[in-house]
Amino acid sequence: MNKSLLTKLWMIFFWVLLTPVNYAYSKTVIKVAVAQLPNVEKHPKETLFIELLNAMDNQSPDVRIEILEMPFARTLVELARGHVDAQLPVMYDPNDILGATDYMKQFGIKLNDFTYTDENLFRTHFVIVSKEDVEITPENLMEYEVATDMSHVAFFKHQFKGTHSMKAAIANVQRGTLDGYLFDSEKVSQVVRDLDFVDHRLNSFAFYDVRFMVRNDEKGIRIKLLLDQIVAELKESGEFDRVMHDLVNEHGY
Repeated sequence: MNKSLLTKLWMIFFWVLLTPVNYAYSKTVIKVAVAQLPNVEKHPKETLFIELLNAMDNQSPDVRIEILEMPFARTLVELARGHVDAQLPVMYDPNDILGATDYMKQFGIKLNDFTYTDENLFRTHFVIVSKEDVEITPENLMEYEVATDMSHVAFFKHQFKGTHSMKAAIANVQRGTLDGYLFDSEKVSQVVRDLDFVDHRLNSFAFYDVRFMVRNDEKGIRIKLLLDQIVAELKESGEFDRVMHDLVNEHGY
């Protein structure tokens, strides 16, 4: 056997030998769509979701988290179509959300096409901002015209009015042409300050756990188990508290 052929055979041998090693440890890629909130300036705490996902990526040597930021409504479309594997953040209400009305019918998407992880990330407080002399409660909602973000309408049994602009809607509340606007208390308070809306009232509506959302199918359940495992490990190690310090202190999880 000539030397050139022998050299080639050895090269092929080592390539075959080493190739399984290169691919044996290939990571599971989880594409996570992170929702951008309605058209109001970004709050510093929103970067915590990115920090959390980066911490999760570092926690598990077998999983790589790929982050894609996009508007909230698009996150659900991309999840339903299988273009992403999970969505964050979404509020979880075991008594209501999965039984809500059809969502984004033009895409054929229903909320029961999705399911949620078991591990809570934090709790969010939804409020209705109104004029100071108007008290809106879950019991008297029918008496008032209350709006919320268009992409959140289907998450509630009550038929809120949908709007694309939080700032414009709260400005209408300030002018008296709309009775109230429902959203997370921190974002509402931020816009109230921006508008110098002094004579306002923040009416408590409900507290929700915040979790990941995944598809309600075989692959989605596998992703759910992986995400739950990584979050649980982060909590046990103390890294979760370090990353989510402000939200954990304020809302718990």
